[in-house]
Amino acid sequence: MAKNCPNCGISVEDDPKFCPACGTPFQTEPTDAAADEPSSFNEEKERIFVLREKKYGDTERYDAPEELQTTEKDTSLRNTLSLYFSIAAVVLSVTAVVLVIIFAVLPANQKSEAADTAETAIATVAPTQAPTDPPIVGSYELLKIEGTNTTLYTLILGNSTLELGADYSGTLKVNGGTIGSVTLHPGDMTAELLNTGCTYTFDGKTLTIDYRGMTLIYQKAEI
Repeated sequence: MAKNCPNCGISVEDDPKFCPACGTPFQTEPTDAAADEPSSFNEEKERIFVLREKKYGDTERYDAPEELQTTEKDTSLRNTLSLYFSIAAVVLSVTAVVLVIIFAVLPANQKSEAADTAETAIATVAPTQAPTDPPIVGSYELLKIEGTNTTLYTLILGNSTLELGADYSGTLKVNGGTIGSVTLHPGDMTAELLNTGCTYTFDGKTLTIDYRGMTLIYQKAEI
């Protein structure tokens, strides 16, 4: 069937889609089958809403499934309990250290104080006499006289004894009677016998005095 171009009016025998002269497209009439079908461009499609189960990430209310929320609660509880246990452990450790210090230091201090007290007591009851090494305190009997001097002093001192105290001083006796004094000076080993200067030596038992050219040897009496 011939058609005329709506633009240039040329007659076309066939059923082309475009005018062979000017290129104007021909309008194609829809067939009956196409007319019976609804237009896909103009007809509004019916929207169907299907409810589905809420999933993770849909809304703020459903950020996590119930199982995940329960797990997070359990984790938070465990973290809180762990924190409490850690604090309790630190407190117990500090307490243990304090107790160790108390039981270790205080007894030592008490022992030290007791030792100081004992030393003070010993010092208090110690004798007030001057220390001697060897001890000089005691009675001494004349053992012998050495020398060539046979003066009157030799005759007088022949039966003499000495009584010495802790201060290195004492008396010279003859036949039980005091006839004079004696003083020893341990610093320079000098002595004074009957107000006369002399020297001496002492070995703990024997006292030797060099006096007026004589050597007087006294022996300490046994107690």
